[in-house]
Amino acid sequence: MNAFVLSKPSVRLSPDDERDVLDRKASSDAARDATRQANQWHEDQAARLRETLLTDFDAYSYDDLMGAFGATVAERLFRAWSQQRLITVAVGNTGRFPGFQLRGPEIVPGIAESVEALAASGLHGWPAALWFTASNGWLADRRPVDVLQLDPASVADAARRRLEPAD
Repeated sequence: MNAFVLSKPSVRLSPDDERDVLDRKASSDAARDATRQANQWHEDQAARLRETLLTDFDAYSYDDLMGAFGATVAERLFRAWSQQRLITVAVGNTGRFPGFQLRGPEIVPGIAESVEALAASGLHGWPAALWFTASNGWLADRRPVDVLQLDPASVADAARRRLEPAD
């Protein structure tokens, strides 16, 4: 039996080619660093937005709701969440209901329809909650959370149209 041994041929680069390889590696390293910095900036921005939402609107755990309104209301709100009619966000290891969705023990008009539409378009949790606090082209650049009291149907419509280009 004949055995063949394959070896990698050694290639000697010219000084120009070697410089080109080193330049490409440096460019690749710089691009990786820029991507890392951009990702960190986005993470920092998202953390600030989450913190602002929690500061401006509070967020309530199931236990908070049960303590404030009783088990029947807490169960009703939990059921609405399980039917994708309310948003919860992760705060630490606890799911919390952002406060802008509630007026006392009641769900704010327009929230259930909006959350259902957002969920249908793939938006849940923090991204869905932050959708309510960002300006929206379908609402004349107003925040959905600010329009809910005046025109909940428009907010629900904007949520349904979320993936369409704004006028």
